[in-house]
Amino acid sequence: MSMDESPSHAAANLAKSGRIVGFQINSARQERNLTRRDLGDLLGVSPEQVERYETGEEAVPAGKLYRISELFGLPVTDFFRQPD
Repeated sequence: MSMDESPSHAAANLAKSGRIVGFQINSARQERNLTRRDLGDLLGVSPEQVERYETGEEAVPAGKLYRISELFGLPVTDFFRQPD
């Protein structure tokens, strides 16, 4: 958080980042014709947890995001790109 950034503004930015990451995970998963169950099985989480990641309801832990990037053959940074 920068010196001129309020805690509420920082929280809003984190929430927005979570939604972007989730959107990118969802897009990459669908492009590969995987279900949430498929991805959950590969990550060791439930399909409901994958949904929470994809909607931005819960942040994706760094280790899980790294594993997703490996599974999809994408750099981690791709998940932080703004959707077109």
